[in-house]
Amino acid sequence: MSSLTQSPSSSSIQVRQQFNVERVTPALELGEGPHWDPLTRSLYFVDLHQGKINRYHPESNSFFSAKIEGYNDVTLIVPIEDKAGMFVVGLGPSIGIVQWDGRSNTTSQPEYLKLIDETPGNRLNDGKADASGRLWVGSMGSEIADNPGHYYKRRGSLYSIESDGTINKRLSNVSISNGMAWSSDNKEFYYVDTYKFAVEAYDFDIVTGDLTNGRVIFDLTANKVVGDPDGMTIDKNGNLWVACFNSNHVSLVRPAAYVFKKMYFYFCNPPSLLVRLYYKLLCLDLENRS
Repeated sequence: MSSLTQSPSSSSIQVRQQFNVERVTPALELGEGPHWDPLTRSLYFVDLHQGKINRYHPESNSFFSAKIEGYNDVTLIVPIEDKAGMFVVGLGPSIGIVQWDGRSNTTSQPEYLKLIDETPGNRLNDGKADASGRLWVGSMGSEIADNPGHYYKRRGSLYSIESDGTINKRLSNVSISNGMAWSSDNKEFYYVDTYKFAVEAYDFDIVTGDLTNGRVIFDLTANKVVGDPDGMTIDKNGNLWVACFNSNHVSLVRPAAYVFKKMYFYFCNPPSLLVRLYYKLLCLDLENRS
């Protein structure tokens, strides 16, 4: 059971609404990178440190998982348009293409590997495609050896990859590249660099992919929001839904009004926000190791 509560900082009125949340997959180590595919009516995502890609089919309540042999960090999965069974995947600091039938427990060996981030120790993190088919991927620094769970800051970047393979570095000095979303008119790009504890917006050019006029539209620290901003998606009304790692809630941010609400999940630590479909809310849960 979860509740949606409006923040006292945005209004003195508190609104509570109850939701039934259903667990739909086995335990995952780190579920990330959700992508809803309308053609197969399936949700694709990764179990990052297990080197696995996954598919959940809501209508049949079926779950399938495949290991990409030889890789421990598989960071993203995006289907390739008009290429059934072919996917772009993030593999450490690189991207590649695998074939998968969506049911088998293994994939083909990755092909067309392309190194994206050349900084030693860096790996890719979240990735999404924009409305033109351009792939966006971000990177992050390595974990600090004597401080587990913390990562070197400002070593990552945000990249876009064109259909011809051209790589463009769009942002530098990124700590942990995470959530991305675009406005419905493709004029704004929303972005989360976790260690900034904020949601940023940029003016976006869908033709060139250029980002300009960066600004903070929601500051978690200033609004006393606990947790680390992580995955993000946008709904049809332009509301941003931001999953907060090391916490138990998802924040709803309205860019135009700079107000927010929280949806609390009392049993999970949501690293990445999925999609609401058929009036069911799907949440990837970290395995409770205790």
